[in-house]
Amino acid sequence: MVKESLPNWVHQDSDEGLVHVNVGGLKRSLCSSTLKKFPDTRLGKLLACDSEEDILQVCDDYDVQQKEFYFDRNPGLFPYVLHFYQTGKLHVMEELCVFSFSQEIEYWGINEFFLDTCCSYRYHDRKLESSRHRSWDDESDVSSID
Repeated sequence: MVKESLPNWVHQDSDEGLVHVNVGGLKRSLCSSTLKKFPDTRLGKLLACDSEEDILQVCDDYDVQQKEFYFDRNPGLFPYVLHFYQTGKLHVMEELCVFSFSQEIEYWGINEFFLDTCCSYRYHDRKLESSRHRSWDDESDVSSID
C-alpha cells in the first residue's frame, strides 16, 4: 500500500531526500528540499501527499518499490521545469510554441510570473501575436462559411 511506504521518503531522509520522477520516459531525481521551496507546484504538492489517492491526483502513477512518480507528459519540455526548480526562474527558447509551453507550465503549477526578465517580454509578445493570428483564423473560417 502506498500510504505505508510514503513516510519513508517524505518524512525521513531516506534516499537522501530524493524524489524520483519519470516524465514521458525521462527519469530524474530531485531533492525534496528543492521542491519544498515551491509547495504550490505539482511536484511540490507531492511532498504533502499522505495517501495513494492524494498521490494519484498529482501524478499519473506511482511505483511503490522504486519510489518513482510517473507523469505522462512531453519529456522535451521537462528540462524547462527542472531548470525552474533549480533557479526559481523560467526561461523559454525561441523555437518553442508559446501555447504548448504555457500549457505545460500550467500543468506543473508554475505561474508565468516566474519568467525571467530576459524572456518575459518576448514570451508575452509572441503569445499575444499568436492569439491575434489564431482569432483572425477563427473569424476568417466563420465568415467563409456564411
